[in-house]
Amino acid sequence: DGLDLDLSADGAWLAFVSAADNLARRDETSSADVFQYEIATRDVRLVTLDETGRQLAEGGARPSISADGRFVAFELLRNKQLPGLDRNYPDSDVLIFDRVRRRSTALRLDELPPTLLACESGICPRGLPISRPQISAAGNAIAAILQLNDDNTAAWLFP
Repeated sequence: DGLDLDLSADGAWLAFVSAADNLARRDETSSADVFQYEIATRDVRLVTLDETGRQLAEGGARPSISADGRFVAFELLRNKQLPGLDRNYPDSDVLIFDRVRRRSTALRLDELPPTLLACESGICPRGLPISRPQISAAGNAIAAILQLNDDNTAAWLFP
């Protein structure tokens, strides 16, 4: 799959994945997490945070960073082997971290206009897996893969 990292267009920020638990003081789990590294200051920040600013138990992967490093889209890891795992985001597998707000928001299918999604009946069922996010340079749009079923995937643009 390659390395899980992305460099901002201005070259000032690096988003990457690591299972190390000593990179940022807020990292309290042993799961692989997404981090943001400010190259000029060598500051490392934990990105896998929820909407309240707390660390996600599930970890993250496949970061994509905006041109100025403010936003990092990432895939939420889900370990289907562990029953009872905290599922804060049952309808999303992609979150967008905002460095200024220091928290993430979920990309939710049910909050998008149905005309954007070409599923049967015009509305995609809830809970479809979303993966491999790519954030735009300005941080205002996300392209991702939507898993329609075992055999079919589609690429979608989320404004």
